[in-house]
Amino acid sequence: MANVVFVFGTPGAGKSSTLSELENIANGKAAKVNIGDEMLKLAQKEFGITDRDAMRKINNYAEISERWRQEILESIARQEGLVLVDTHASIKSESRLSPGLSFSDLDLLKGSAKAIVYIDASTEEIIARRQRDTTRKREQETPEDIDLQRSINLAMCSLFSAYLNIPLYVIHNREGKLEETRKQLAKVLEGLV
Repeated sequence: MANVVFVFGTPGAGKSSTLSELENIANGKAAKVNIGDEMLKLAQKEFGITDRDAMRKINNYAEISERWRQEILESIARQEGLVLVDTHASIKSESRLSPGLSFSDLDLLKGSAKAIVYIDASTEEIIARRQRDTTRKREQETPEDIDLQRSINLAMCSLFSAYLNIPLYVIHNREGKLEETRKQLAKVLEGLV
């Protein structure tokens, strides 16, 4: 059975960058599953979509993405060992924020989930990182929009933590301190391996 650690973070906080050198974080004892990447594979297969940011524009996306998440999470539950699940606590589409995971999603991993890690950064750091990231086509957001999303994400992480009865860790990924952030994550994971 998998030992699952959910890793959440507002886009631009450095979640994926923190996880990019996984072998240095968990001494090679963990697998990483990026829900967005896995969903893009399914979107390519079903709709020919090659851009993650375009997935939210699919008709009936809420129903389709729920089916895809269920399929991906069922696959995660069948894995062995430590699995870091890189995903979003909330998903923004225009002015709407929706939960990144439903209770039925969480139920699939209820016995396997061991912790939630929320990677955070200041709003100013997030804005600067988003501006430097030319690989994504994100909506332009005001500092107030990002503050709201950060607050909602942390609230969602708290809700998921309470629902699953697992601890929530908040790690601040400060500009220029990525290695320090990875060390903090490694310390959290040490107790779970």
